Amino acid sequence: MKRGLGLLLIAGVATAAPRPITLKVQNTPLSDVARKLGEQSGCPVMAFGAAKNIDLDLKNATLWDALAKLEVDHGIYTQFRGSQIVLDKG
Repeated sequence: MKRGLGLLLIAGVATAAPRPITLKVQNTPLSDVARKLGEQSGCPVMAFGAAKNIDLDLKNATLWDALAKLEVDHGIYTQFRGSQIVLDKG
């Protein structure tokens, strides 16, 4: 699947039926945060790179808000690979 098409599919799922994300974690591995974001958003989310413990507090946020907060607060970058969202320390 081409990268652009995967992004369109993910964006379509996230905007067509946005699910509010409420998540409060402390000192949690990035892989667990990715799994929980995937469960709540309905989009496949996985983590790459070194394990990093995350503190995150979201209430009724969008998936895009959550991804932005991870980048700003923890330096976690979002990549789109096929139909998956991949979180990476970079």
